[in-house]
Amino acid sequence: MDTEKISEIAERIDENVNEKMKLSNLHDLETKMHKDPLDEANKYLCKKDVYELFKYLTANLVLKKPKDPIGSLIEQLKEIEQSEQKK
Repeated sequence: MDTEKISEIAERIDENVNEKMKLSNLHDLETKMHKDPLDEANKYLCKKDVYELFKYLTANLVLKKPKDPIGSLIEQLKEIEQSEQKK
């Protein structure tokens, strides 16, 4: 696995997400008085590192281009789960 390429792809994904989050932040300013479901969802996803997980999975998928992307994602998630259980 080429870590440099994964990092490069992950950076591009991150830039894309950051742009979308800027738009989300504008929306947040407009709805400060109310709890915004989009804001709450974003906070949860950040807190649980879901964005980082998706970024990693997507970068690997784009780099490897497996014939069975769903199967590949499942395998990656199983590997991540196993490594988390060892901690």
